[in-house]
Amino acid sequence: MKESDVLTRIGLKDKDELVYLLENSGLNERLSRLASIDREPLSIRLEFCESGCYFKIAKDDVSDISSVKGEKFKFFRRGWSCVLKSQKNKNVSKLNSPNILEGQYNPKKLDGQYFFHSGHILGKQFYSFISDYSCNDKYSSAKDIINSKEKNIFLQFSVANKESSSFVNRRSQAYYENLVTDYFNADIEEIFYEVKAVFYSKDSKYPIGTEIFLKPIIRKRIPSLENDLEEIHVFIPNFDVDFNLSKLPSDYEGYVSYRKFYLEGYEEVYKDCFENIFKDNSDIVKNDEGERIFYLVLGQEKNAIFSHIGRAQKFLGVDTNALDIEQLPGDISKDEIFMFSENQQQVIFDYLKNQKLINRSRNKNYFYPVVRRSEYKGIYFSDQEIREKRIQFEKGAKTLEDALKLI
Repeated sequence: MKESDVLTRIGLKDKDELVYLLENSGLNERLSRLASIDREPLSIRLEFCESGCYFKIAKDDVSDISSVKGEKFKFFRRGWSCVLKSQKNKNVSKLNSPNILEGQYNPKKLDGQYFFHSGHILGKQFYSFISDYSCNDKYSSAKDIINSKEKNIFLQFSVANKESSSFVNRRSQAYYENLVTDYFNADIEEIFYEVKAVFYSKDSKYPIGTEIFLKPIIRKRIPSLENDLEEIHVFIPNFDVDFNLSKLPSDYEGYVSYRKFYLEGYEEVYKDCFENIFKDNSDIVKNDEGERIFYLVLGQEKNAIFSHIGRAQKFLGVDTNALDIEQLPGDISKDEIFMFSENQQQVIFDYLKNQKLINRSRNKNYFYPVVRRSEYKGIYFSDQEIREKRIQFEKGAKTLEDALKLI
């Protein structure tokens, strides 16, 4: 998605408005308190990364935001500024997360993931590593505030919260949370970490995105890591490409309509703006282009194709989301589910054949569809597996196209 489209989707007229929202965050002042980090006050500039659909926030010597035209927001941030300390012998926190989605319309995407999550501003896994932090002093501990619905939990589009590789390539908040863990595993002992949800105003229902800044605090020289320890400063937009307000029955006003959504929250009129969702529990699942969707289970011990994500998850025994076929592995080292459309069936067939996951029988069949037993309904790659389960199957299919027609 292009930069201008992303800005529209979070309710902004142009990039200057986003700079205005992110300027003067107080980050320089907080960093200056750490003796190991020398940070002079600097303005910012934004670099859009289309491949991950996020913004890098870079230092800029000169930036005049006084010329920004349009509405001056009474913007509001909620977040944390803290030092995370690696503690090798301390278990990562497994706090239960409160649910703020009760009553919220939350359709299921074709990859099995729901549109909305109860997102944490500061990831709950960091509770175990907080050394020094700044938050509302009415809370007696970091644990209290991490699970506070008012201070640390917010409604977040799932693709902004956690990696999803269905049809949108995104760099999510979880990517940077995992990076902290990687640093700890590489013998970095302390990290300055600041994360803020950015709202249009204090009364906004949802944030337009998450601003993240992290910088390793170097107490000792680690030559092997010296080229990888630059500070990271990014903005993760809180939107989903499949939430499309241009489908509003009337009164669509571009970025203004999206801004209203973040300010005022979900209304029934938005229900038809969710694209590529499961519309019912039938076996016929289609995307918005009218193409049927299927799910390929790839495992070290079990492989099959199903017409419904739920059946694929049950067969695999793991409640996991489906990945795009662009991520089909060269070496199958773990169990995964991959989503493909009927127009991509030749790609799947070629892949299965090259990986030697299918073999032609004496009757020249590659596939064995099961139709009559709903709990097993799908396409299997071996008649032996089906016979062992005493499941009746249709006659074998010579092509994937023929097999898909049967399920």
